Amino acid sequence: MKRLLGVALLLLALPAEAAPIPLSLNPWRAEAVFQLGAPALTQWSGEIRSMSLRYSAPLNELVRFQMEGVFEDDLREPVYSRESLRVLKERLDWRSRGGGPPPGLFGRTGEIFLSVEDPAKTGFLKMGQFYRPFGYTEFASLAPPSAIAPLSTPLSDQIGLYQPSVGTYARDIGAMLVGRASGYGYTVALLNGSGADRPDGNAQKDVLLRVDLMPNENAEIGLSFEHGANDAVLEGVPFVRRDFGLHAKVETESYTFKGEYVLAQRLGLDERKGWYLDLQEKAGTFLQFGENRDQTFGYRLTQLTVGIKRPLMDGLWSGAEYDAFWEAIPGRSLQFNRYIATLGVAL
Repeated sequence: MKRLLGVALLLLALPAEAAPIPLSLNPWRAEAVFQLGAPALTQWSGEIRSMSLRYSAPLNELVRFQMEGVFEDDLREPVYSRESLRVLKERLDWRSRGGGPPPGLFGRTGEIFLSVEDPAKTGFLKMGQFYRPFGYTEFASLAPPSAIAPLSTPLSDQIGLYQPSVGTYARDIGAMLVGRASGYGYTVALLNGSGADRPDGNAQKDVLLRVDLMPNENAEIGLSFEHGANDAVLEGVPFVRRDFGLHAKVETESYTFKGEYVLAQRLGLDERKGWYLDLQEKAGTFLQFGENRDQTFGYRLTQLTVGIKRPLMDGLWSGAEYDAFWEAIPGRSLQFNRYIATLGVAL
């Protein structure tokens, strides 16, 4: 069994779940990421490469601009459109050939947005392309949990179950308004629902609502809901998407613990459930465990992640992660692994 070895170079990285910094005190920063991996299994072929470039800067005390470009071999966005499905199938065909040159890097825009803060610092308005504010988007692990993030796996690819996660960890184009008050917060977003770099393909906007209760500064619990219609995916069959989520986080002097549960309904197609628990020691070690299921296929994917992120000196830190995956359908199962290493430099 071949295993996946990832090596990432990350410049000017912020700690996971870092507290927001007032824009007037937060200078510009640039960030670059490079990843190179070997095949994870004999069913997979070729190298897995990715590179991203990010730039962020305040335009004034209230407005910040950020942009990111990504180039990668694999499609790491949900299959929301005919084009994304075509790219995914192209990669699957490349893997099934058992070798040969990769089909080329897939270029896309990661994030590009303007963020305008309330002068009283009680909220902000974000416009552009960004992560959908469903549940959490930052984690202790170096890669997001497979329960919520798109991930192509050998068994799910073979049975035609593309990206078996609930798919709530994704970028989209639109606007979101975030408000904060004593003891609670809310988010309202209006999104195209077609994924990154895609115009609204069906003239129907996705609506996302989120409410968080914060009994104190070290604890929160919240609900997320989104509703939308995908643009002609899965062989030209559009479907309505409805997602419900519960998330919670607790911080102590030594640990940060968070978790999320998502019920994803693709009306007329299938229903998926996913959850994960994420534990991070302030000293740098982390542990993550999660699972997602597809009710229609009887598919299950379980992930266990252990890793560490540690400062080497002022402005320099490193991280390493090991992921073990178990996937199964009735009468068949498969296990594979992944390694990731990260080096960060802050200037």
